[in-house]
Amino acid sequence: MKEAGVDLVKLDGAADFPEAVEAVTRAGIPVFAQFGITPQTALKYGIAYSAASAAQVPEEMLDELVDDAKRLEAAGAVALNFTNSGPVVGPAVVEAVSVPVLGGFGGGPWLDGRIRMATAAIGYSAGNVNKDPDTYANVGQIAFDALTAYAADVRAGRQIRGGIKVDPA
Repeated sequence: MKEAGVDLVKLDGAADFPEAVEAVTRAGIPVFAQFGITPQTALKYGIAYSAASAAQVPEEMLDELVDDAKRLEAAGAVALNFTNSGPVVGPAVVEAVSVPVLGGFGGGPWLDGRIRMATAAIGYSAGNVNKDPDTYANVGQIAFDALTAYAADVRAGRQIRGGIKVDPA
């Protein structure tokens, strides 16, 4: 941890591996434990991986996910990343544990805090090309347009020198 300069580690899909959370915390490493409907656990809950980012924990899973949160806290997690918590199960989990419960996808004001990956916030992925993403920018489209223009210049034999396009002639 000192060499990497990190304060804690995030364990994805941690609810299925509370013994791993316990082992890491026993080694003196704080754990941020992810659980809920994640890309790693979507199929377990009958949700296609591609739909995991738009999923929401069904109310009938409340008891199971409250138990998961309690088990992760008991294993030593210093914070929980509750993915796709939704407005019913999310508040129940927050109430059930004493550690902070944060969330990204499907989170809201019912959690202790929110998380958003910088790449998602700026629309960095290829999935944002040719569409209006729900982001602060559309870097995916900007990068695509820039690479398309670059490829056209290469094909035409043009170069950029000192910020100026130079034709081969």
